[in-house]
Amino acid sequence: MILDELVLENFGVFRGRNVLSLTPPSRRKPLVVVGGLNGAGKTTLLDAVQLALFGKRAPCVDGNGGGYNGYLRGLIHRGVRSSTGASLELSFRHRDASSEHRYRVRRHWRSRFRTVQEKVEVLRDDHPHRTLSERWVESVEQFIPLGIARLVFFDGEKIEALADPSTSSEALRAGVNALLGLGIVERLGADLMVYERRSKSRLIRGSDQTAVKAAELELKRLERERKSWANERGSRQNVLDQARKRVEQCEARFRAEGGDLYERRKELEEERDACHRRVREAEDGLRDQATTLAPFLLVEDVISAAADRADEEWTAVEAQRTHEVLSTRDRKMLKALRGRKCNARLVEELDDLFRRDREERKSATRIEVLLGASDFTRHELRRLSSGGLSVFRSSLAETRRALLEAQAEFEEAERTLSMVPVGESVKALIEDRDDARRAAIRAEQELGEAKSAVDRIDHARERQRARYERLLAEAAEQSLEIDDIQRALHHSGRVRDTLDRFRSTLLDRSCQHIASLVQEGFQHLLRKKALITGVELDPEQLVLALRGPDGRNLPSERLSAGERQLLAVAILWALARACGRPLPHIVDTPLGRLDSTHRDHIVRRYFPSASHQVILLSTDEEITPPYWERIHRHVGHAYTLVHDDQRGATSIREGYFW
Repeated sequence: MILDELVLENFGVFRGRNVLSLTPPSRRKPLVVVGGLNGAGKTTLLDAVQLALFGKRAPCVDGNGGGYNGYLRGLIHRGVRSSTGASLELSFRHRDASSEHRYRVRRHWRSRFRTVQEKVEVLRDDHPHRTLSERWVESVEQFIPLGIARLVFFDGEKIEALADPSTSSEALRAGVNALLGLGIVERLGADLMVYERRSKSRLIRGSDQTAVKAAELELKRLERERKSWANERGSRQNVLDQARKRVEQCEARFRAEGGDLYERRKELEEERDACHRRVREAEDGLRDQATTLAPFLLVEDVISAAADRADEEWTAVEAQRTHEVLSTRDRKMLKALRGRKCNARLVEELDDLFRRDREERKSATRIEVLLGASDFTRHELRRLSSGGLSVFRSSLAETRRALLEAQAEFEEAERTLSMVPVGESVKALIEDRDDARRAAIRAEQELGEAKSAVDRIDHARERQRARYERLLAEAAEQSLEIDDIQRALHHSGRVRDTLDRFRSTLLDRSCQHIASLVQEGFQHLLRKKALITGVELDPEQLVLALRGPDGRNLPSERLSAGERQLLAVAILWALARACGRPLPHIVDTPLGRLDSTHRDHIVRRYFPSASHQVILLSTDEEITPPYWERIHRHVGHAYTLVHDDQRGATSIREGYFW
């Protein structure tokens, strides 16, 4: 929880609107120092925070003779009309389990005639929250319980009672009760005692309740029978669990001995036969392929060469045919030209041209025809050499792979079958397993019978309880009241015993923890490091005992006034740390009776580490220039309260006295 801003308007000695920014700028600057002379309004600021949070339950309201309304009326600044009224605003942040939210509590009140009208409004994340506004008295406890607030918002001049033996027990009791919430336990115990006294005063002898008693006895009999059957159900459940465990063990042994293979023998044989069939099919496929193109794979180069030779021979044959056709054509053409008496020179040139053309073409026919392949054969040779054999080779490899896989599967099936035990070796295991299964079935049936019996008795018990309640309703009201009171008294006593044990156990554990924190804090603040060697807190009397260097009790009367003040601070510090809540601290008049050394310790060692946010309300004689030099690097904000006697009002100025 972090206090962000306090706004006072016509509140106490503060006239008009006055704003205090309290948000620490960083973790290293948790201090907010507010300086003021006596009567300037330091305690008014402490009261304002408590009043904004807790309203009529605030500690500052206690002891006011005029009641809450009179207290509010007295807080309206004297320089304004009562009908104008006063107001407070406190904004803070609080982180719950999932996220952080901003809250602003606004209180405004004014006096009209003899009444005081107060309005409370709560904003969450800058939006009015109706539920929080209407139930703020209860809701504020989730942020800072009132009992714990007394430990972190305190007046330094009033805390020495914690170190005084005559008053420390009561003060510690209040602090521990607030810390542990034991006030609720004590109030509950006291309320139970009052209830028991009142109930006992109403007990009188009842009238004849034979029917009611008989119904009650029958109900108790059914309860006993139900309990018996419930126990029987539990026993049978155990028997069933053991039977199921035996079944699991038998099945595990059965599997370990190959029993599951034995039961799957027929299936395994079928799988083996199927694998054998696949082997035969793959072998047949290989044989078929061996009778077709497989031999050609051995002479693939010869096939390629034959294809090329067949193409060449085909080209030569075609060239020879062309030569013969051209020779016949040339003779006819020259004969026709001579018959027409064409130019003899032209005819000779044509004859020479035709002859050279035939000679060139005739060179392609100068190849010996060896194969004499037909056109079909030539095409088949070319098909095989240009890819046919490659396709066949891939098909042959696939068939061979299928054969190898089928053979591997067949061998695996044969191995699995070889592991199947013979019938005699698993017969005993099968019998044990079947016996265990039958025993489990019987145990399950018996458990079902027990459950049915419990259900049947439950139905009968419910009917009997209804009959019993009906008889009670028909009985005399006085008799019913007596029976209820006696039962309530019995349970009330048991509850009080439980509360006492709970309170005692909680106190034992918490007092040890608190005592260790007190010792740690006190030694941290002391000038004399060897003054104490131990601290004990009696959980019964809540009396704090100190041990000196010699191991004996050190009476607090032997402490100086300053040391008692430090002890009181250490106690409050320990209680605040033990509460486990990250809460801000507000300390009014923090250095009252301390000497210079102890003041230095508390300034340097307590204030910067007391909490993540510490608000100090100090006079100029407490946080003096030397102490200011020691803590100013931890100060996030500093203010001075300046009181104007003529106006009768205090204003807030930024910066400390110095």
